[in-house]
This record gives sequence, structure tokens and C-alpha cells, in this order.
Amino acid sequence: MDTSRDRSLSDLPDERLAAEVLAGARRRWAGAAGLFILVMCGWELAVRSLDVPPHFLPSPSLIGAELVDQFRAGVLARHFLVTALEMVAGFLAAAVLGIALAALVDRSRWLRALVQPYIVIMQATPKVALAPFLVIWFGFGVGSKIANAALVAFFPIFVNTLVGFSSVSVRVLDLMAVLRARPRHVLWKAKVPHALPYIFAGLEIGILMSLIGAVVGEFVSSTAGLGYLIANWNFQLKTAAAFAALTMLVLLGTASYAAVLFVKRRVVFWVGKT
Repeated sequence: MDTSRDRSLSDLPDERLAAEVLAGARRRWAGAAGLFILVMCGWELAVRSLDVPPHFLPSPSLIGAELVDQFRAGVLARHFLVTALEMVAGFLAAAVLGIALAALVDRSRWLRALVQPYIVIMQATPKVALAPFLVIWFGFGVGSKIANAALVAFFPIFVNTLVGFSSVSVRVLDLMAVLRARPRHVLWKAKVPHALPYIFAGLEIGILMSLIGAVVGEFVSSTAGLGYLIANWNFQLKTAAAFAALTMLVLLGTASYAAVLFVKRRVVFWVGKT
């Protein structure tokens, strides 16, 4: 049935095909919005009818009011920028190091055998346990949070990139050998284009992992950031304010993930098309 639908869509003119795709997207967004409204209404009704204390579980309306108040006061915006800086800087560092190291490891079996066990050991080590050491090495400022974000995001980017480089067709590599292509030409003309979907799959995971790493670093030791606000307000039993900061974290993660998807669709535009 899916095959017949794909064929029927492929036979449509471009305008009708675009209209079909847009209508499908609108239906999906409408369904998601309807489910969100239903959950929020159920949450509000349950809290009010059961008379749940605000410090235990605030209602969505109370969280929304706190979100507006804290945003107007400039508190959420200031700490949002700190966490966003830590996340983006850690993500970029992990992307550069992960892709570069994967390219080096792919060229040398000896280097792969040497480096890969240590990378696996590093990934197996809980990052929460490493966070206090990062504070000692990089200080109490944003440096330790950037390092933690990069450390958490590095592994998925490295592994996905290495898999992409390693899965290039043997026929393509034989063709490059016949053409007497140099190693850098093999990398840029054959391996990188083939590995781009794998690289972006790693980046999609890495951008979210970098946010987790930054927040974990803020939980351990910080004086700024959304993680710091959540920990501080929870300690003061300001649960509605803590939920407001959590909402900003959700918005930051969603926006950053959407940005990576946007770039992916512009760069790897052939994925999903036949």
C-alpha cells in the first residue's frame, strides 16, 4: 500500500505533490498540538480538583505566569544565554574533534586499534562522575560546562562519522585507486559525500547530548545557567519557577535540534528522495 501511494504521488504534478506534502504536515502538527492541549487541560484539571500543593506540582497556568514574570525580570533570558553558549561551544568542539579524529582513524588501522578502546572506555565512564574533575581542571566558569558538553557529545559524532567513512563502497574506492587519486581526494570526493548522512545523524544526537552535558555541569557547580536556576529554585521549593526554567530548556533543545535538521535538509538534500 505504501508503494502504490508513493507511485501515485510521484505521478502528480509538482504543485499538487507540494500541496499533498503540506497538507500531511499540517495534519501532523494539528494532531501534536491537539494532544498537547489535551495533556495541559488534563494536568490543570487534575491539580485543581485534587488540590495539589503548588510546591509539589504546580498547574500549567501557574507555570506560565511564573515564566512570564521571570522572563520580564530578565532572569530567564540571562541564564538562557549562558546555557546556550555552553551548549553551542561544546557541540562545535565535539563536532570538530569527532569528525577530524574519525578521518584520521579511518586512514590508519594501527591508529584505530590504538585509539578506539580508550574512546569506548571514556564513553563507558559516567559523565556525572567526571564533572567534578572538569571543575578542578577548567574552573567554576563556563569552561568546565563547555568541556562537559563536548565530552558527552563527542562519542556519537565520532562513531557515526567513522561508520560513514568505513561504509564507502569497495567499487568506489577501486575506482579512485584506478584514477590514482591521492588520499585527500579520496576523503573529500568519495568518503565525505557518502558519510554526510551518517555525520548528520551523529550531529542530531550530539546537539541534544551537549545540552545534557552543559546542564549536568551546571548542576555540579555553577553560578549561572538554566541548570543552576532549576537546582536553586528546587532548593527553595519554588517549583513553578523551576518548571519555567525547565520549559526554557525544552525550547532551547527543540530549537537547536530543529536548526541541525534545517542544515541537514539543505546539505544532504538527496536523503529520502528516489
